[in-house]
Amino acid sequence: MINVATYYDNLANQGQLHEVPRSDQRDTELVIGQVTKGELKNLYDHQMLPRNKSAREIYDNLRSAAPGGRCPTCGFGHVYTIDHFLPKSAFPFFSVLPENLVPSCRDCNTGKMARAANDAQSFHPYYDVGPLMQEQWIFAEVLRTVPISVRYFVQAPLHWNQLLALRAANHFRDYKIASRFGVEAASELSALIHYFISPPMQPHEIQDTLDRRLRAERQHQCNSWKIALFEALRDCAWFCSLEF
Repeated sequence: MINVATYYDNLANQGQLHEVPRSDQRDTELVIGQVTKGELKNLYDHQMLPRNKSAREIYDNLRSAAPGGRCPTCGFGHVYTIDHFLPKSAFPFFSVLPENLVPSCRDCNTGKMARAANDAQSFHPYYDVGPLMQEQWIFAEVLRTVPISVRYFVQAPLHWNQLLALRAANHFRDYKIASRFGVEAASELSALIHYFISPPMQPHEIQDTLDRRLRAERQHQCNSWKIALFEALRDCAWFCSLEF
């Protein structure tokens, strides 16, 4: 099991967890020594989740480690549970490996798509702090619809290699970032429009307001739905001119 943990750490550091083979054995089959696949999977449910078990302390420490109680995967959801980055059903060796257990909001944990892609893994909150927290790759554009709407999309930095760009696209898809960010943006956009038109503000005033909001938000992260929204609105000439 120690060797398995080292194997996970080495691949995660290289962004290559998608190369880990899935366990296709039945739950009753032995997979390591005299331990079955089912027993490995059940370690988490039987030893880490119950509050009367000593390993529960590890679970609680991991869940409380998320800064501000925010889900590190999406950046805005409240941490609700622990998510297996590689699902324990397909990768039972990692069922209780702390490196594979990530604080998660309910949406990221229960609504994610299949993650063990053959081409690239999504970003790992423990191993990919740089791409997740230090470089912007999620952007938005303002759509001249009725009512006004926003579309989120991925645009990888030019210096990223093909693997990093692919991982960003997978992360965006796997966690349904576009639709979830869009829901948050719709409410904020409605409030902003009301603020800007009552009474009507000048374009430069609107841009200054958005720029201040943007700078404040960037102090905390770089890929939030607010950053992409404020940036898109600030740079949209017809929006700042209230031509809608």
